[in-house]
Amino acid sequence: MPTYNIVEQGADSTGETAIDSVLSDLVGSDTTILFPQGIYKLDEFVVPAGTDNLELIAPNGARLIPGQSGDNRRWIDVYSNGFVLDGFELDMRNVLVPPFVRMNYKAGDWELRRIITRGAVRASTDTNVGSNDSSDARTYFRLSSAENTRGLLQDCYFHDGACSSTESGNRRAILVESGKGELVFNRCWFESWAENTIYAKKPEGPLKIYNSFFRNSQNGLRLGGDSEVRNCVSIKDDQHPIQAWSGGSLQRGVNAEAVAPTDVENGINSYDGTLTIADSDFYHRDLSSSCGGAIMAPAPCERIDVRDVRVSYASHKSHDAIFTREKTLSNGTELNLAYLRLQNVHVTNDHPRRYAISIGQVPDEWGTVSGVIGGSGAPTDSEYVRTHMTVMVIRRRRIRHRHFRLRQQSATFRSNQPPSSVSITAVANRRRRTKSPPERTFFRQGMTEQP
Repeated sequence: MPTYNIVEQGADSTGETAIDSVLSDLVGSDTTILFPQGIYKLDEFVVPAGTDNLELIAPNGARLIPGQSGDNRRWIDVYSNGFVLDGFELDMRNVLVPPFVRMNYKAGDWELRRIITRGAVRASTDTNVGSNDSSDARTYFRLSSAENTRGLLQDCYFHDGACSSTESGNRRAILVESGKGELVFNRCWFESWAENTIYAKKPEGPLKIYNSFFRNSQNGLRLGGDSEVRNCVSIKDDQHPIQAWSGGSLQRGVNAEAVAPTDVENGINSYDGTLTIADSDFYHRDLSSSCGGAIMAPAPCERIDVRDVRVSYASHKSHDAIFTREKTLSNGTELNLAYLRLQNVHVTNDHPRRYAISIGQVPDEWGTVSGVIGGSGAPTDSEYVRTHMTVMVIRRRRIRHRHFRLRQQSATFRSNQPPSSVSITAVANRRRRTKSPPERTFFRQGMTEQP
């Protein structure tokens, strides 16, 4: 397996001259190309099918800057198996409209590791405010994986988003339109995206999102069946960017959207399978119409499994903190919720008009329902939920500061550096104190095993 040092092969590490010609001469199957610390300008890099097990590694970190501008321009486009990109900063700070990165539907067993995006990822259509044309939306990372393979996005930071919180934009972070293979997103950070954050409601293959952090970012996670969200945190506590084409602003936690007609030939199946949300925290407390619910199923997939989840909710949006709804597709298909579990779910609801848990579509089968509903808002419209969960009635005049408190240990999410660790601890400060849930830590360096 040949290994090359790209600088020793003639590549410029100052960012002045594009490295495309040097890089293309080194590309081959079962090849590793090492990037010493430096700045590398890259115009376009395409890995064709058949060039397998190609690895681009920056052991001590290196910076890649696009040599071209345009959101419909490809920058890194992979069609092969076993591709690895590890240890790079993708610097967009001086790029007017950054190009996109794509793992094609033919690509498999690829890994994007230790990738940090610097600077806002803008779109050429950002000025089309209120166009009501969804085709104005643009994507930064387009991800898919071939059947019987896996794609891994790990230790990646998308924390500068698409624009500032007071601006409008049309760029989404990640789009998964189809695919039969497995996708795993592990230890990733998303913030300040304008069009969508993760739009992945269509793929037939399984999608797993582990140990990841989402804060003040448009639309949250839009998922279908056969998806799993585990050990994640979603925070909505401040203004976030506006979706330019629609003029809307809304952050949801996890949204079940089984609205795409099944097309097995093209790797699309948004209904079949189980959407699992486990051991996760949702702190959605912003008294505005842009603060959506934590777990929403306006178009339920086949099965929804919620376990060991904590929600703190206060909003002026007409959303319940957790809800299911009946949905009929345009072709007349009724989406049937076959199974619903709400096990060890704790909801503090201070919405003045909406429920902590609303069951608009009753499942064919109930799994375990347990936990605690508290807060000043209405608890539930479901008699089944009411009789299986503990409902704590709290008068408004007794409400004091409580709910979640962020404690940052060695770095802050508002800094320009990725965190080494972040803890979120639920704190109840009622007259009658109860024991807080255990502290949970994310982004711990040195973790190598998958959850």
